[in-house]
Amino acid sequence: MSQISDIRNELLRKGVAVEDTLEGVSSEDIDRIEGLAEVQLPEAYKDFLLSFGKKAGSLANDVDFFYSEILGLKEELEELIDEEGLDFEIPSKAFIFSGYQGFQYHYFICDGRENPEVYRFMDGGGPPEKVADTFTGYLKSMVS
Repeated sequence: MSQISDIRNELLRKGVAVEDTLEGVSSEDIDRIEGLAEVQLPEAYKDFLLSFGKKAGSLANDVDFFYSEILGLKEELEELIDEEGLDFEIPSKAFIFSGYQGFQYHYFICDGRENPEVYRFMDGGGPPEKVADTFTGYLKSMVS
């Protein structure tokens, strides 16, 4: 949780958020996400959700990134792949946690690692590419 706490403090320090614009989800919300997605989420992502998974000031304000938006991202990406006839199959244990304007998605693989690598898939952009070695590294890059 200390890496997420550091990121939270950085959000506050940089003025990206103030205390009343940070809101996390409940443990029950995490259970709901895991049940619907049929995955065991990594600890780093759970820590993020608990700390500011509902809102984080102006962080990612133009991206589907928070609790109310993430539940439909996998289906949205599946539709895009089908409609566009793209040569990409979503990995079975992938959790899509971010979507941008219906053409760019970020995901990690729920394979038991506490802080997994992050990948980006873009419509028409070829195969997915690794964009961060860890989820917390991804968050840090968003804040900086």
